Amino acid sequence: MANTKSAKKQVRKTLKKAKVNRFWKDSIKLNTKKLLDSSKEGTKEKAAENFKRLKSTLDKASKRGVLSKNKSARIKSRMSKSLSKK
Repeated sequence: MANTKSAKKQVRKTLKKAKVNRFWKDSIKLNTKKLLDSSKEGTKEKAAENFKRLKSTLDKASKRGVLSKNKSARIKSRMSKSLSKK
């Protein structure tokens, strides 16, 4: 356990940051799952709406430093490619 005042503060900051990062990563997973489910069902409008929501979430996460810009772009590219196939 942390001994100094600054070390204790660092522990608090790390826990808070981890909670925020977990929120964004869970949100990305949820939106990805919704997109894949709607594309399997065959509803183009719903899939397009979910893709828009996923792109927004990825952009926000990469802006906040949760994901790298390239990883965000790679996920968007793969999802777009999978939508265009169906």
